[in-house]
Amino acid sequence: MAVTRAARICLNGHMISLEYFEVRNKSKFCFRCGDKTITHCENCGAQIRAVFRQEFFPLEHGNVGEMRGYFNPNFCPNCGQAYPWTWRAINSVVEIVQTEVKLSDAEIDQIKTDLTELTKDSPKAKPAALRFKELMKKMGEGTVQSVREIATQVLTEAAKRTIWGA
Repeated sequence: MAVTRAARICLNGHMISLEYFEVRNKSKFCFRCGDKTITHCENCGAQIRAVFRQEFFPLEHGNVGEMRGYFNPNFCPNCGQAYPWTWRAINSVVEIVQTEVKLSDAEIDQIKTDLTELTKDSPKAKPAALRFKELMKKMGEGTVQSVREIATQVLTEAAKRTIWGA
């Protein structure tokens, strides 16, 4: 069973506070980006709960959504909708890809679908990761690095390994 804590997270995915802190930060806006913070799913109202992932210690510093081993969930466990930071990361990656590779509307839709699958532990994630990996080969090193910085905030560990290796 995963350990979770109620969390306040900004719309860009910066974790502001967790319930176990003695003094809970109730900031309505993020101290890192100035965006609005939320504690409940904007779709259904369920409380947002960060997930503890012990297997990732030691942690890399500077990850969006990381606070002492707790990570942002990508989806609401009550209604299944993606949280705002998940969609923002997906849309940002698509924008970056479009700056370097001319894509049709159908290809853009496929990338969005693939990226959404890569945020889930699902059977569709593996073929999506392979397609995305091929797309990355069409881009320059700087673009790939930018995509990686954003995408790693929301992709599953399995997807990251498939696309970028260990």
